[in-house]
Amino acid sequence: MLEKGLCHDDCHSLFSSDGLFLTIKHCIMKSKKLLFLGIILLVVGIMFRKLTDMTGMGLLLILTGVACKTIYIIAKAKSGEYKPGQELIWLILGLFLFLSGLILKANNPGLFSGLLIGIGLSLKVAFIIIFIKKTRSKPNLSV
Repeated sequence: MLEKGLCHDDCHSLFSSDGLFLTIKHCIMKSKKLLFLGIILLVVGIMFRKLTDMTGMGLLLILTGVACKTIYIIAKAKSGEYKPGQELIWLILGLFLFLSGLILKANNPGLFSGLLIGIGLSLKVAFIIIFIKKTRSKPNLSV
């Protein structure tokens, strides 16, 4: 868990009960490993669902990946590195359209379900681009 840029003193409280949460939060914020882990789990989960009969395992990987990305975004917002704005509406609408398209595709495959999935993914990508721009544009001065 120690990485370049973190000294032993920053992460020494990992083994003490009083500073556990703050240290984990500090180590998460110094690294994008949780975000990339979430993306990898999401992609592997989708591949599991498409390429194997282990759809339950695929769903578990997808949900775990989404949870990792959500924790990362919430931690960024709590630290002040990310100020949530109207782009959250895009994310929620994108998720709604994407999931609606998946449900329609399972019951009645067609152009409309593909359109919902495409628009939903586009809105989610727009959120990610805005999130990255916002977190890069404002350096965290409180450290």
